[in-house]
Amino acid sequence: TAYIDVTEFVISYCSSSASNSSTEWIQTLSLGSFTNNSGSDGGYGDYTSSTISVESGLSYNLDMVPGFSNRSRREFWSVWIDYNMDGDFTDSNEQVFIANGRKGSVSGNITIPSGLSGETRMRVSMKYNSSPTSCEQFAYGEGEDYTLLMYIPVPQAPIANFSANTTTISIGNSVDFTDESLNNPTSWNWTFNGGTPATSTDQNPSVLYDTEGSYSVSLTATNNLGSDSKTITDYIIVTSGGTGTYCASQSTSNDLDW
Repeated sequence: TAYIDVTEFVISYCSSSASNSSTEWIQTLSLGSFTNNSGSDGGYGDYTSSTISVESGLSYNLDMVPGFSNRSRREFWSVWIDYNMDGDFTDSNEQVFIANGRKGSVSGNITIPSGLSGETRMRVSMKYNSSPTSCEQFAYGEGEDYTLLMYIPVPQAPIANFSANTTTISIGNSVDFTDESLNNPTSWNWTFNGGTPATSTDQNPSVLYDTEGSYSVSLTATNNLGSDSKTITDYIIVTSGGTGTYCASQSTSNDLDW
């Protein structure tokens, strides 16, 4: 019997760290719902054991806060993501964030390219007084590494939801409805009791109400995997609104008294 020895392939990344983090360091990093309050790590923090899940094709808020032992200093930030998982950060789209010469927190957005899946490395560098490179040993600041799990979402049937720009109006006014359904519906069927139109297949319809009362709204959202419906009873309140006009009353002259 012949046996094949299979050895797991492990990507090895270059190192990047600061020799001195006693005066400044990366205090906090947040990406989407993930937050790491690390404090000073002696020049480098390895946080690759914790996985940050990010959906392919979506954008995420990035916020980073420096820490200082005394006064704030000019820090230069850079973030890289190894999108093609080849063990480096040198490809054209892999430097995903830059902020130069800041003395406080920095923030931005990172968009994960569509169609990507798998685990990869995100590297963060904060360097005093000049821009860092992805593989650098520098004097003051700090570097941190994280693991990103990029995933492509599995298609699902919609979950119907909606909102309105207002829910209480006067007779003769309109309400703008907004579809907020999840999982990418492709068609919509609305029912508006007391409204004009009474039904709609628009994604975000506008509806006129010309009769006083309380009215329900229903939405059925559909894609090729199924449908889901939501109804809110007495969602729209239509009032008389006090829109009548008053008779005029005035004198023909105020030359002698007023």
